[in-house]
Amino acid sequence: MRSNNFDATLEWYFARASLLSLAVFYMDMPSYVTYGYNTRTFINTSTNQVADFVVTSPFNIAARNYGLEFAWQQPLWGPFGMLTNYTYNNGHTSDGQPLVGSSKNTANAELYYEAHGLSARVAYTYRSAFLVGLANVTQQYEAGIGTLAASVYYSIGEHFMLTFDGLNLNNPRLKYYSNAEQPQAFYSNGRQYFFGVRVLL
Repeated sequence: MRSNNFDATLEWYFARASLLSLAVFYMDMPSYVTYGYNTRTFINTSTNQVADFVVTSPFNIAARNYGLEFAWQQPLWGPFGMLTNYTYNNGHTSDGQPLVGSSKNTANAELYYEAHGLSARVAYTYRSAFLVGLANVTQQYEAGIGTLAASVYYSIGEHFMLTFDGLNLNNPRLKYYSNAEQPQAFYSNGRQYFFGVRVLL
């Protein structure tokens, strides 16, 4: 994969620990890896005859992607604060197909508390539908999804820290489909919880 990237960012630090930023980007990819299929001739081992087979494989194609990013960070009241960001992507290959793994809209919002050795955060992340790849010879998409996560860190003195992380707290369901009328798979990975102790030397 080869890409020529152009970025421009404007940042405004309007208060202590506060930020507003706007960025634009453009990616010109003369060689991008996508997925497709073609017909190849092979020996059919069950009949010992030459036959045509449809083969899916990655291949190179030109592509472009452009968009913008917006971010805001600011303490709200005392030890409480918030961070948000949003990204818009518009990317396609030279034949008009979407880019693999590229959501048109992604957004994050996070509330935090930091004081007296305690750091707590709750974050929500969303991404719109995106192309996963090929399922046999059919394009497969993952539907838009939002996930909720949380973390709590507590310092005990200078050398110990208790940690807790929770992922997928809203237990989102992953949905894969080839079109709106033809769902292909549904997954639920469940909530995940992690507890730990860190020793700081």
